[in-house]
Amino acid sequence: MSPSHLRQVLQLPFSTAESEDGPIVEHRSGRLTMRYDAEGEHGVGWTVLRFAMVLAIRFTPDPACDAWMLEAYSRVCEVENSAWLAALRSTAANRGILLSASARHFVVYFDHVGCWEVLADEIQLEPADA
Repeated sequence: MSPSHLRQVLQLPFSTAESEDGPIVEHRSGRLTMRYDAEGEHGVGWTVLRFAMVLAIRFTPDPACDAWMLEAYSRVCEVENSAWLAALRSTAANRGILLSASARHFVVYFDHVGCWEVLADEIQLEPADA
């Protein structure tokens, strides 16, 4: 299933194809931290993405990624008019629960690893320490 439109949110400072030890993903209630390593001017450093008010996460391994997911290579994109987000909101509403109105569908792809999709209110890029 292809989303209606991807919009770039962040251009990542280093390629997501050259990570040796990452990406490392840590999920805690309402938060997700994703970090990956890359060779920089001063050696290996880490780029950190922090998602806040996380509603849901899903991962697709590289061999199963759809072509549209590859568009989020070395950047974070937002799926506009997300069917996944709409479906979760509908299911929750049927149970009398309202999900965050400001939630967005973020996507980031790591070459030879796969694609993470995150429904969250916010994303923050911490400066790479390389």
